[in-house]
Amino acid sequence: MRYFIAFIIGFAITFGVRYLPQIQSSITDYQIAFPEVPKEEKPFVVLMCGYNTEKYVEKALRSVFAQEYSNYRLLFIDDASTDLSFSKAENITNKYKMNDKVSLIHNPKNVGAMANIKRGFHLCEDKEIVVLLDADDTFPHPYV
Repeated sequence: MRYFIAFIIGFAITFGVRYLPQIQSSITDYQIAFPEVPKEEKPFVVLMCGYNTEKYVEKALRSVFAQEYSNYRLLFIDDASTDLSFSKAENITNKYKMNDKVSLIHNPKNVGAMANIKRGFHLCEDKEIVVLLDADDTFPHPYV
């Protein structure tokens, strides 16, 4: 068994070393191809659902408003919060003058996260790309 393993190792070293320069040269022949930057901006919808997110909603909305990408709209669905989440979202939207990009919906009855997401998807157009963002979360930078 020892001789067999020694034979395999010797065989690998002999033929591996012989063909190694060919392998290395073929690796350097490859070029990285970057996709062409699209000429049009696809429409996005940021779907934000939340329940009792008064402490977080301002930071979440500011992270959306700070995006460098301009062809988006925000759909904010408040799930019958018992705190001031919805009014705070209204105030922030008015403060940043984003009324033309934001749709605010306040549920009269709590229906849960999945029902809100489903409702949000039904309010989007077929050509729009939907991005989910919880109302207690943020985008990490302006290029999301």
